[in-house]
Amino acid sequence: MNTSRGDAECAEHTAQSHCPNCDSTNVESRSMVDRFRYGVGDNAVELTATIPVNHCRDCDLEYSGADAERVRHEVICEHLRLLPPQRIAAVRASYGVSRAKFAEITRIGMATLARWENGEILQNAAMDMYMRLLARQEIYNLVASRALLDDHAASVTPPPTSPTFRAFESRGLNERTRIRAAAPLFDFAPKISEAA
Repeated sequence: MNTSRGDAECAEHTAQSHCPNCDSTNVESRSMVDRFRYGVGDNAVELTATIPVNHCRDCDLEYSGADAERVRHEVICEHLRLLPPQRIAAVRASYGVSRAKFAEITRIGMATLARWENGEILQNAAMDMYMRLLARQEIYNLVASRALLDDHAASVTPPPTSPTFRAFESRGLNERTRIRAAAPLFDFAPKISEAA
């Protein structure tokens, strides 16, 4: 699979003002197509991102920084079909709550939430689905209400037990009588030969 992203981000990028090698301010910025491998072994894929790259005209150093890593992270999110960091932050922001309050309401660790929003780590598929659900107002309201934590809401009532043939055996009935008695309970019509 080959995924490309980042052209718009690079257009907005401005060069870092100082070269990390020689401290020169004679630095220009350009966009570069970066092909990189993501994954391990047979599961590895090549992804493509258009990243911002800086070039120092004085010492000829080419380097990229946090902007390039952000674009690569977004390409990986797109490949894995995960919400990118800005979408995770947007879910929280849509409710007008701080990161600390959102973490308290959702029971997601605040540090974990910060790492997702900053693109430092990827959320797993289950947490990604949870974030997608939280984007829906009615789900967020339900979670925020703490109704799901109520013992009555969380308890599962076991289904009523169905009678078994063993229950009929305990009454001392013969097989033919047991089958006839059980038929309406199990919604089937017995085919019993009447031959003795």
